[in-house]
Amino acid sequence: MTNQFVIISAAVTTQEVPQMMQNIRCKNCYKLLARASFHHIEIKCPRCKTLNQITRAIEHPTHMRSNDRGDRNPAQNSPYPGIH
Repeated sequence: MTNQFVIISAAVTTQEVPQMMQNIRCKNCYKLLARASFHHIEIKCPRCKTLNQITRAIEHPTHMRSNDRGDRNPAQNSPYPGIH
């Protein structure tokens, strides 16, 4: 396997810098489909024809903290004084 290098200028943002590569395997037959860095990928397995859809966990909305959803003012009726 030959190594290929990409020259990145100093003016790029962190979003443009490639993330760590991940192995992408079929969820049905576990065949290695690709190695990639991505936010969302949809790939069909050539072996079993399963359509695999993968999203990075940090981008998934269920992993957001409550204060990121706009819940800025927690309940004021705490049974413990000084704790909200």
